[in-house]
Amino acid sequence: MALSSRPDRKSLSTVARDRNGVLHGSTDDADKNVTKRQLVQAVAERTGLGKYEVQRMFEALMDQVTEEIGRGRRIEIRDFGVYEVKVRSGRTAQNPKTLEPVPVPPKCMVRFKPGKSMRQALDDLCKHVSLEESVSHRQETALSNGMPLVEVAGVGSMAQGRH
Repeated sequence: MALSSRPDRKSLSTVARDRNGVLHGSTDDADKNVTKRQLVQAVAERTGLGKYEVQRMFEALMDQVTEEIGRGRRIEIRDFGVYEVKVRSGRTAQNPKTLEPVPVPPKCMVRFKPGKSMRQALDDLCKHVSLEESVSHRQETALSNGMPLVEVAGVGSMAQGRH
């Protein structure tokens, strides 16, 4: 998977898009994922509570969410998002080797729909990535056309120079 990293303007984090267009974010190049331990540590620091106390609350919350989803209930957390159970209907697929039809049974899935604050965070992330990719595309186009690139001072973008 070929990833291209883009620096985030708000912090020292990076954003990358793989060849399928999927965004991957990180607060540190070495850590691509945020673990439960890291979340607990961050919440403990933010609230002033002990890590053990935060971990117990976090686990109790996750257990409760899992139980409610297991009962088929919808969980709505304002501004954060909504978790709900969706049933994916059964269908007939095809075995790629033998080309025989294969029945695929119905399946229950958990769907997450982001809330207002999460959508805003995603929009900010995507605007930044789109801007960076746009600049990169202009650079590639200019170079392929044999035009030199000139950096515009203070703007952070590139302009095509003509001779």
